[in-house]
Amino acid sequence: IGLVIACAIAILLTGSFGLGDYYAPENVRSDKLCIDFLSQYRMASRISPLNPKFHRELGWCEAFYGNNLSLAKKELEIAIKLAPTDASNYFVRGLIAAREGDAKKAVRYFRKSLRFNPNSTQTIYQLALVYRAMGDRRKYELSLKRLLGIERSSYEQIRGVPELVDLTYVHAHLYFGEVYERSGNYRAAAAEYEAAISRIERWRSNKMIIDVQRALGELTPEEERRVMRTLRNSYLRLARVCELMGELDCSREAVSKARRIKT
Repeated sequence: IGLVIACAIAILLTGSFGLGDYYAPENVRSDKLCIDFLSQYRMASRISPLNPKFHRELGWCEAFYGNNLSLAKKELEIAIKLAPTDASNYFVRGLIAAREGDAKKAVRYFRKSLRFNPNSTQTIYQLALVYRAMGDRRKYELSLKRLLGIERSSYEQIRGVPELVDLTYVHAHLYFGEVYERSGNYRAAAAEYEAAISRIERWRSNKMIIDVQRALGELTPEEERRVMRTLRNSYLRLARVCELMGELDCSREAVSKARRIKT
């Protein structure tokens, strides 16, 4: 009898998860599609209430593209209870706290997320932004240095999909480039600007990945323009420090490349 009951429960759970997958949008983390798919997320989370992914994605969309922030927090709390070791749940909860302006709570959730996924560049960068908003420059810089440490580590070198270029590191390179430039260390500043340029150019060169991201809604036109503006500004910063070092050929080349970038 016990075995029959266990099998019946397993069948119910399997059906529940299967129906949840059926109703949930395939691309659950596309900002562009959140508004259109809110009702489907709601349906998926009701049909498959034990699947933390649906609660997390529903919370994400409600918080940033819906109109019910209290429901978003409730859904994330459910996701955390169902999967207390899933870093993604704490990450999204931290984003919601940051949006509310609760910096201390955002820090707490981001730090919890990093306990389960210490190499998450997105979480580290969001944590850095919270520290900056709090006026804590020391922790802000420590977070950015942590990013660069990951970039130099074996983790970044042997990632499963090297074609997916992580642009999060660019923020750290540009920040420290400015720090070096203000202190008069133009050679170090140039190295940071060149590192930022190299990463964005590597991302730009992979047309197939960019086309896929566009098709899935993961790369909006505005986000793409923002990246290209960052690339152009990086070239202009490099041109400036090259000129300050007396390397006029380097400066002219960087200005020329900046002018060819369409934003």
